[in-house]
Amino acid sequence: MAFDERLALRVRTALQSRANVSEKKMFAGLAFMLDGKMFCGIVGDDLMVRVGPERYNACLELPHARKMDFTGKPMKGYVFVAPPGRRTAKALQRWIDRGLDFVAGTDAATKTGGPSPAFAETFVKLKRVVSAHAGFLDVQTDSATEYVLTGPMMPRWKKELWFGGVKIGKSYVSLHVMPVYMFPDLLETLSPELRSRMQGKSCFNFKRIEPALLAQVESLIATSIERLRTEGILPMQSTLSRPLHVMDKSVNAALKKRGLMEAFRARPPYQQNDYVGWINRAKRPETKKKRLGQMLDELESGDRYMKMKWRSSARRK
Repeated sequence: MAFDERLALRVRTALQSRANVSEKKMFAGLAFMLDGKMFCGIVGDDLMVRVGPERYNACLELPHARKMDFTGKPMKGYVFVAPPGRRTAKALQRWIDRGLDFVAGTDAATKTGGPSPAFAETFVKLKRVVSAHAGFLDVQTDSATEYVLTGPMMPRWKKELWFGGVKIGKSYVSLHVMPVYMFPDLLETLSPELRSRMQGKSCFNFKRIEPALLAQVESLIATSIERLRTEGILPMQSTLSRPLHVMDKSVNAALKKRGLMEAFRARPPYQQNDYVGWINRAKRPETKKKRLGQMLDELESGDRYMKMKWRSSARRK
């Protein structure tokens, strides 16, 4: 079967900086391989992309994509993309990347038995976005492959908030954002590209993530945090112009051990942020320990802040 030579040239151009890529003529057209595994190809004037079974249905919902059925029977995990769907260089690159993501991820898992370097890099990027909001949440898990944030008790749901997190799995790096399940209207702001990464009601799967998509994730996380504030689940953010400090897991553990996490959350946002920043800035372990002890004692007393007398607004009434 003849294939679109112009499209083949465009695919070669998009892959020119990629190592270990080869091409092979097949009875149905032309196939492109990464380390011997086909990730995309050309059949007639259609682009064929191997997206994998888990993202198959989501990809079929994207414009100009359809089932690959040139044999008369659809092959799950493979899609055809008609010319309008890859008209621009950017659109073509996105489809090629979907095929590369699938093959690179499965190949790395097979060879190493663990996460690929690409997965580790994606995990770090997503963790950085999520952990930026840890100041008003609890760090439940913080390891090389998993990061989880939880929060206070939610009267409406009669359970503690499980905000979400990031985890390296066998085939994907998964991002969980529970607020999109709690408040489905948040999904209305998602782009088709980000929606195509959804698996279930609050999970997004990635193998790697480009800056534009990472920016969308960052916006979604920030919007989710703001929604939790407006619903009264998280405290409102301080209006002071101060950088937000991320709570170290040792501080989190100390608050829980002394039973003072609720007392910490009851303090104004600026105090929470100032305490965390003050402890984080300590350069010597003994200084950090001393500052942590002072914060815990002041929280326990309930009437001190940075060695100054303080009363909550509730106690003033």
